[in-house]
Amino acid sequence: MAKTGARPLVSTCIIAKNEEAMIGACIDSVRSLGEVVVVDTGSADRTAEIATEHGARVVRHAWQEDFSAARNAGLDVAAGRWILVLDADERLTPQGAQWIRRNVPNVPAELQGFNVELRNRFLDADPEKEPPMDIARAVRLFRSHPEHRYEQRIHEQIFQRLVQRGSVAESDIAIDHFGYDPALVRKYDKIFRNVAILEKALQEASTEEVRCYLLMQLGREYERADRYDRATAVLLQGLDIAKSLDRVPTFLEVLGVYLLEAATASGQPMVARAAGQYLIEKFPLSSDIWFLYAQAELEFGASAEAITHMLWSCALVERAGNRQAYRASGRWEASYVRAAEKLRQLGSVEAAAEVARVGLDQIPRSLRLAHLLAESLVGRPAVRERVATQSSAPSVLGVARVLLLAGATEETRALIVATPPAGGRALQAWRAIVARAEERVTRRQLDALASLEAPFDLYLAVAAAHCHGEPMLAASLWRRLQALYPGGVGALDDRLAAPRRAVQALGLPDPNLDETTSRGGMDR
Repeated sequence: MAKTGARPLVSTCIIAKNEEAMIGACIDSVRSLGEVVVVDTGSADRTAEIATEHGARVVRHAWQEDFSAARNAGLDVAAGRWILVLDADERLTPQGAQWIRRNVPNVPAELQGFNVELRNRFLDADPEKEPPMDIARAVRLFRSHPEHRYEQRIHEQIFQRLVQRGSVAESDIAIDHFGYDPALVRKYDKIFRNVAILEKALQEASTEEVRCYLLMQLGREYERADRYDRATAVLLQGLDIAKSLDRVPTFLEVLGVYLLEAATASGQPMVARAAGQYLIEKFPLSSDIWFLYAQAELEFGASAEAITHMLWSCALVERAGNRQAYRASGRWEASYVRAAEKLRQLGSVEAAAEVARVGLDQIPRSLRLAHLLAESLVGRPAVRERVATQSSAPSVLGVARVLLLAGATEETRALIVATPPAGGRALQAWRAIVARAEERVTRRQLDALASLEAPFDLYLAVAAAHCHGEPMLAASLWRRLQALYPGGVGALDDRLAAPRRAVQALGLPDPNLDETTSRGGMDR
């Protein structure tokens, strides 16, 4: 179809089938960039109508068990100078849209595309407060050109086409993806569908490198189905092919991560250990490979080597600024917990504490890791000092809550006192309340503490506000706390039994919320 009229800067191309619940939000996230093209591959619901209502152009395309064909159908009609590719269950972040508007008009002519960050999230997750399940990077923004077309039936690729005409650069664009939420995977039978398409694609693979890539993706699908034995066998085939290639495939590190996970989960530590030894040689700075290799050594019984390698992995995570590609809450919390517990059983408490500390920095809402770290910290000043000075503020607060609720008041004070003053207002509020209760906590600090929406922090803010002569603020915070527990006063009282004991141990009186007079204002 011919493209007419003035060309928009960006055309967003989306493929969809029976996505009436998701398509509207997807389109709204990119509508400010220019044209939106939705390729409908045979919806039986209102996907196409909703897309039209939200301002998209809808193209009908019969499904051929070929994602590349569907992608290319959108590219064939897109009028923009640049193409942004999304799925219906994805949303471009506002910051990503801003980055595109600011940077894309001025890029050099040689540059053909950009890698973006894909953040796999749970449907009900708050992107501002909860880390993603998983993070990957892929080319999703590229110049519109007749030679820029996708290849492969599934896990379709365009990178090789782009680099034939120029370069691909990194970007600060982020896309939130909800399609791997377990509820959606089950609803749409995505694993069954993907396995069938991958098996067909393997029969059509044009090169051994393509075959290796498809085996990696097939192994990952078997992992998602908890068929770890089958996943291990398939991924080992991929690794054998990779070893025979003239060059190291760009995706080999990812294949290695999947293989080490699957082999360990299927009870094959010898397989994981042998594969890990090869992968370490290829990726000596991969914290993920070192971590999984160390886990295999723990299962194998090589304890000393495992401890050394696991601590090296933790050091690499911090060296990389806590932004490892595959280290995210959905897949790694259990790995950190299992490793820390195993190290404790071996008597390596400080090594266990370090693993739990780094894990908690990656997953600051993990209660399991916070408990493990708190247990390792008690009576060990060196561990406490490292947590206080090397961990993020959310991690410090997570451990402090566990300690205080367990009655370890002095350990809590020592931890908070040892933290650097510049840790954000929420941590400053804890310092004022816990470490030096006689100091005056400010309203801004209490607002920051309450914004964490952790029940204990809210109750602590209520008690501090009341203690410092702000009953109206205390009452407002109390109402926010009540909203978290709609079961009534009884349910709230049960939840607050331990927090009340902790607050009393700090020397703060239990707030009397019937008091209505204020004894002065708070500092701003």
